[in-house]
Amino acid sequence: MKRLIVLSALLGAAAVPAVSQTVQAPTMGAMSATEVGIEPMMRLATPLYARLALANELRTIEAARYAAGSAGSSATRAMATDMLCEHLAALRDLSGIPAAKLELKLARASAAHDLAGVRKGAAGGLAEVQLDWQRHAWALHSGYAVDGKDPALRNFARFAVMRAESDLRRLPMRPMKY
Repeated sequence: MKRLIVLSALLGAAAVPAVSQTVQAPTMGAMSATEVGIEPMMRLATPLYARLALANELRTIEAARYAAGSAGSSATRAMATDMLCEHLAALRDLSGIPAAKLELKLARASAAHDLAGVRKGAAGGLAEVQLDWQRHAWALHSGYAVDGKDPALRNFARFAVMRAESDLRRLPMRPMKY
């Protein structure tokens, strides 16, 4: 009897068309993975998502502070100031979620490491990598907003997708180098 059940399950799985296995992952925002240039990060464990989301906010805040203080044009400084305010508020919201609080120390270390690498001469400096960070933020939040396990973090991710899309629209777009 067990063999019959297992055999029928295997045959049923084999009958599923291959096309259904290549469907693009659903996203929460208005932009598609094709427009952004990166696929959503699906099936992330809650602690990993929290750590990556916190590190992303910390990096974006630092980049916005840098741009607000050193940008050549007043329009760029104004954009950076707006991003700074938005991401400081997002960091406060995210830090208040219990699952994220546990990851804050590791996220700070990760963000500091990333920023130190950029300051030491990574291609293009801080302004150049900001666009890549926002694309990865979109991928991170888009995936967790769809299939995340923690309801509070999933709710945060839904709003973070919209914020990442807003940031992507503000930043000068260029093709991804993947």
